[in-house]
Amino acid sequence: MVISNTTRHVGIVVNDLDKTQDFWINTLGFKLHIKAMEESPYIGELLTIKNPALTTVKLIDSNGFIIELLKFENYQVDNYWSGDLKTTGLTHIALTLDNLDEIVGNLKKQNYQPLSEIKISPNKKVKVVFVRGPEGIMLELVQEL
Repeated sequence: MVISNTTRHVGIVVNDLDKTQDFWINTLGFKLHIKAMEESPYIGELLTIKNPALTTVKLIDSNGFIIELLKFENYQVDNYWSGDLKTTGLTHIALTLDNLDEIVGNLKKQNYQPLSEIKISPNKKVKVVFVRGPEGIMLELVQEL
């Protein structure tokens, strides 16, 4: 069996699609790749839900990495993930950035507070900070030194 080592995308279900899309584009520099309404029987069968109405927004970075935002238009989504870094399952998304200080400054202006000050790793190879973005998604922002 051959397994590809390419990550296709990371999907994030959101309540506020406009705010979250704006964050990924205007704060983190992603570009709008595809925006679509998904309402086909195929999607319902794939997701095992009845009559889905789902807006998907695929955002792409300069390396081809895709974040897919999903907004269920006709289903109430559960808000049970606590966003705690000590829980099982997906805890955070790590992004490598060229301009960490500038981005963290912009985040603070938008009331997204980092968990700590920017830290330099013990091996002095990266600067890093965690910040909770829209919808409670935890981001690890890294700049290589």
